[in-house]
Amino acid sequence: KTNDNDHDSRGKNKSDESYKGTKFYLATLPDYESYDNLPRRWTEERLRQYLSGTMLLERIQREKSGLKNDYDLLFHAAQKHETDNLSKLLLPFPSFDLFDQMLSAVASRAFDSLGDDNLEAMVPLLDLFNHKRGTAGTSDISYRRSDDDGSIIVTARCDLNIGSTPGITYGAKGNAQLLERYGFTLANNIEPDGSSNDIMYFEVKSNVIVQLRRGGKSYTYGSLVKVLESYINEDEDNDTS
Repeated sequence: KTNDNDHDSRGKNKSDESYKGTKFYLATLPDYESYDNLPRRWTEERLRQYLSGTMLLERIQREKSGLKNDYDLLFHAAQKHETDNLSKLLLPFPSFDLFDQMLSAVASRAFDSLGDDNLEAMVPLLDLFNHKRGTAGTSDISYRRSDDDGSIIVTARCDLNIGSTPGITYGAKGNAQLLERYGFTLANNIEPDGSSNDIMYFEVKSNVIVQLRRGGKSYTYGSLVKVLESYINEDEDNDTS
């Protein structure tokens, strides 16, 4: 018969090893300044210099205020918890800068459906791969979660030369999405079929916005027709008024 103390000891050792691994991984994440390319870190002057006239400017401004509101909400909830329970939290509540840093890390490095219950997960080493898309080619590797033990299986999709930098795709994202989430853009964000991942948000009239893209008929026709129909309907309304 196995001693219960042996079970407790093995469980504690496994927990300690998991904590050490997590702590080591967190130490490899970029520091606070590494995320300064994210537009929400920019000054208002710089935002207007580069993003005036785009809908991205409004999104970034909402994101900046939303991030601070979220932090304040969590901070006050933590204070209320301490007051109601007359006890301190196990760990000090993080500063706003640390909160921003960790949120930036998760938003730019987490992988969809690789965690338990198909949730997002942070994956060491895999999160080091840069984005590769469009005319630059497709992903050099594939990855999946093992059904047996939950490990991540990474497989090369092509021959990789020594010293080369493999890439993966973050998805068919436009430059506005790439800049907002990752802090970079692509000079030639075009797919091999000639379609563009960049979207022009065309405001037809108040609160009516159509997404226009360059590419084949399946990408462009429906949106273009929607813009034209809105103007035709507007002219008809003016004629009858």
